[in-house]
Amino acid sequence: MPGLRSLDHGLPDSTSHETNQQTQATRTPPPTSAKPLPSLAMANAVEFIPSQMDALSSTTTEAARKSPLRLLTQDVAVLISKLPYLPWIIRPFLTSDPNAEFYLSLRGVRDIVLQSFLFILETVVLLSAVPAFLVLPGAMFIGVAALFFTLICIAAWPMHGSKLVYSKMDESTVSKAQQHENERWIFINGCLTTHTGLQKNVDRLSKTFGRAVIGVHNKSYGFIADIVECLIQRCFAYSTRDVRVTIDYVKACLADPTITTVILVGHSQGGIVISLVLDYLFADLPASSILKLEIYTFASAASHFNNPRFGFNRHAPRYIKHIEHYCNEYDMVGQWGVLHNTRKVLDNRYSGSVFVRAGATGHMFIQHYLDVMFPIPSSTPQSPAGHDAEEGAAFKMNNSFLDKVVDVDEKTAARRESTATRKLGIMRRDSGFEDSVNEEEVVINGDNGGLGQDGESRAGLGGISGQANHAIRAVGQEARGKTTRELSRLWMYLHGGVP
Repeated sequence: MPGLRSLDHGLPDSTSHETNQQTQATRTPPPTSAKPLPSLAMANAVEFIPSQMDALSSTTTEAARKSPLRLLTQDVAVLISKLPYLPWIIRPFLTSDPNAEFYLSLRGVRDIVLQSFLFILETVVLLSAVPAFLVLPGAMFIGVAALFFTLICIAAWPMHGSKLVYSKMDESTVSKAQQHENERWIFINGCLTTHTGLQKNVDRLSKTFGRAVIGVHNKSYGFIADIVECLIQRCFAYSTRDVRVTIDYVKACLADPTITTVILVGHSQGGIVISLVLDYLFADLPASSILKLEIYTFASAASHFNNPRFGFNRHAPRYIKHIEHYCNEYDMVGQWGVLHNTRKVLDNRYSGSVFVRAGATGHMFIQHYLDVMFPIPSSTPQSPAGHDAEEGAAFKMNNSFLDKVVDVDEKTAARRESTATRKLGIMRRDSGFEDSVNEEEVVINGDNGGLGQDGESRAGLGGISGQANHAIRAVGQEARGKTTRELSRLWMYLHGGVP
């Protein structure tokens, strides 16, 4: 299969100040206590957060406004506030899917034992680090630290492998993949994923969507070490090996004129990797090549997602046409990442629509996301596009997530756009362009999301805010009453389908 084998060739190895008058509404709020933890009942609703508009690009990532050390302190505080969700990242635990993360195969049990050992070892290191530093002589402290570091590396070594993994496909999947040789699907795994787990991830993606998939291995050194790496990536924009490999490979794909679509799928920490990769691509490549990209994340741990427009107009298209984020409401990583940074950090840049399974738990990519959101039908798989109506109906009956009518989170959308409008007023005043902005005119934290009783914003910026709120209402009205299937693009690729 020459077209698919070509995937193996040519793979590379490898702030602005805040004004004194700025109100608390546009700053990052302090961590709040977690919502009451759920029972094990199945999620019964899907919440939909429309993509951020911010037509005049007045919002920015927090890294552009705060020092790395301040970001680190803030991130740790938010993470600690999310710890009550920690036990729920593995629930439900039992599964009958042999490809799922917690299926009790011999190798699966080995990986669970190794991850459990690493968690205990790293917890001991974390709790004893400060006392040991204060009590032990310098040389002895360094020696003990080196010993623990070596033990962690030795315990994690069996879970590692090559930096790139290729999906293994059965005949049916190969046949579908041959029809899409102009596409490249790239997956970046998240925390706690072993090399074996990554192979299962790309195999399942390949079977689910009928494409060849390449996985970039984001190595795991245990839960705590993985979280520390996430903090470093988020706060210091550090490019780990998986970031560097992904940048090189994606740039090669985008520069190839025979490739028309490049799809990046990220889970958990993979969302951070993708957000960092995008920042580099926006700086290095022409917009015409970035138009090939589509982004889909699950339980994204990223703190931002940039996606510039072609002009200062809400009708102007963005460089990347399709970005979608999927998350379980009680997934600790998603709570720390996509949900906190869209619902709480209102002046943050986080592009893309968000689909939230309300009341749902679990963090594992296959077991808690794909098996529920994009399951493989027990009968012969049906493609959502290009197959007869009976097959399409049979598939629709098997998926409760896709066919749930979404609850549109219009309040979050309104608060984000009101914050963007307000920041625009501050920017114009500070630059001397406009000196009549009253920062108290917009009530960001009010129940009406910063809108007046007549539905119009109380911030007068030459009609800008009124236009933004009109657009918000239009987006909400358009999404209201629709199912996940009608708003999602990713589902259209199921079983070899074409949007």
